Amino acid sequence: MPSVPKYFLAIELVPFPRRRRARSRPGSIPTRAARVQKSRRMSSAATPNRAAAMARDPVAPVPLQTYHVLARIGPRAALAGPASRAEPRRAAHRTSGGGPMSRTLSILVLLLVLAAPAARADDFADCASSKISADRSIAGCTRAITGGKYSGRNLAILFYNRGVSYGNKRDSDRAMSDYESAIRVDAKYAPPYTNLCSLWNDKGEPQRSLSYCDTAIRLNAKDVHSFNNRCRAQISLNNFDRALADCGQALKLDAKYVHAWYNRGNLWRRKGELDKAIADYNEAIRLNPQHVLAHNNRAITFKDKRDYDRALADLNEAIRLDPQYALAYRNRGDLWDDKGDLDRALADLTESLRLDPASPYAYNIRGHVLRRKGEYDRAIADFGEAIRRDPKFALAYRNRGIARKAKGDYDQAIADFDEAIRLEPANAVAYRNRGDAWDDKGDLDRAIADLNEALRINASDATAYNIRGFILRKKRDYDRAIADFSEAVRLDPKYATAYSNRGYAWLMKGDNDRAIADYTQAIGINAKFTVAYGNRGAAWLRKADYDRAIADADEALKLNPRYGAAYETRARARLMKGDATGALGDADQALRTEASAEGHRLRGDVFKALGRRDDAIADYRKGLGLKPDPDAKTALEAALRDLGATP
Repeated sequence: MPSVPKYFLAIELVPFPRRRRARSRPGSIPTRAARVQKSRRMSSAATPNRAAAMARDPVAPVPLQTYHVLARIGPRAALAGPASRAEPRRAAHRTSGGGPMSRTLSILVLLLVLAAPAARADDFADCASSKISADRSIAGCTRAITGGKYSGRNLAILFYNRGVSYGNKRDSDRAMSDYESAIRVDAKYAPPYTNLCSLWNDKGEPQRSLSYCDTAIRLNAKDVHSFNNRCRAQISLNNFDRALADCGQALKLDAKYVHAWYNRGNLWRRKGELDKAIADYNEAIRLNPQHVLAHNNRAITFKDKRDYDRALADLNEAIRLDPQYALAYRNRGDLWDDKGDLDRALADLTESLRLDPASPYAYNIRGHVLRRKGEYDRAIADFGEAIRRDPKFALAYRNRGIARKAKGDYDQAIADFDEAIRLEPANAVAYRNRGDAWDDKGDLDRAIADLNEALRINASDATAYNIRGFILRKKRDYDRAIADFSEAVRLDPKYATAYSNRGYAWLMKGDNDRAIADYTQAIGINAKFTVAYGNRGAAWLRKADYDRAIADADEALKLNPRYGAAYETRARARLMKGDATGALGDADQALRTEASAEGHRLRGDVFKALGRRDDAIADYRKGLGLKPDPDAKTALEAALRDLGATP
């Protein structure tokens, strides 16, 4: 029986607050391992495009982060005594690596209406200074706040400065509390709004951030930081046009404001305008060559463009600039995975987890790489750890389901897909995965129901059409199967597997010429497509073109020396050419590769041609003992009767 690939495995690129390429491995229909062809996620390599690549393995590695929030917290006010002691205003920019964001502090001069008592001078200086420890500054601010001397704008500035010091200690909750206190004291004092605009962004609450950004801008129409932070919030809310206007205004106010170039680059990337994104990242890096995040995100953008060498160069630079940047190791690990270097991928992902052991995304990606290496137990453990750290991580459930299905644990796989669907009921890939599991369990009707739902959600999913066509072919509904395969190649003209599968359906309908045309198309797309060579050989065999059948079987066996179906095709062709001895060697090899009813029938036919009646009868009976399908059973029984033996 000719072999049929089900589809290529794949990995889905899913951004965290965002993830999949196609590499094929031959298979054969009698065994499940042989049936399943492999392709990968994101967008590397040959075979199906990214949509097709989401077929079986929507694993995401890379949570290549779309962007980091990056902006100055705003001006830091300095209390002063007499005017002669006032500090000049100053500002500096510094970007952060992978950890909490570094913030630039600016010193804002404030001349108090009344000079403070000399006894309080040290407290004023401590609360105003950015050159002493945060703890000392906090203590000075606290004494000044509780002393009862100041009110109005002066008291608001004290709260604000203490908030900045708490921010420098990475104590955002206390910082935010002090900024709120400053606002309660003086609702028209803009800097606390600016910082709350940034901090709510950092906390992943862009809607709350917007209200503070709006107020900050209303109070100070030249507040470049708030325009930048509002741009960030709008990006998070997918309000891209508004975000573009805000980042543009920030750059109009300050054309050298690195963070706005960086954030606008993130915006262009989210919109899919990759060249514009790269141009903005280029400018951010020109202004600050040590901008680690810009190198990281430019790498992601190059990766989206399949420019893997430039992506790798940027990630190498990000790691050189910040050897503790866990995300860059994670992204480089994902890139190595795309390039097929699984050992380097594992090394980088393991280092990422050493630096950031709490990352569910790194566990998910490493699990994907381990699954590709066939280490299913370790992969399942990593997916489980990702889920433990983020119980709502639907992608990790899907990936664990895929690994469990690869082990033959269909019930647990379906349970994982059920949970993924519960968490993301509009995710077409989860339905597709579950449909595949139902197919492997033999419940074709449930499989088709899930594929129907996947296509209802996403009618442009070439892979879902291919899978549903495969299941319809198993139900011998060849016309509907051909219609689905045709839709798959219409959506993705480079989808080699769908051409191969349609060729098989034509073969089953007896249309050998159309079958050969589809297999030839598949081979033209993927010259190493083992199954297509094997099945085209079967079509040539049916047309009695034995030399071409042998040539295609030879090519298939060069690519996969354990491809049993190709040995069967070559054995049958040699037998028909009168080379029974050569056919026997191939028939033996086919059975060593995989015992099957068809293989025993073939060898029985060879023994019959060689005049070895008893050996032929023994093989036919062995074939019947393997519980063949109805057609094969009928053929074996007829062969026995032809030799005068009882079935």
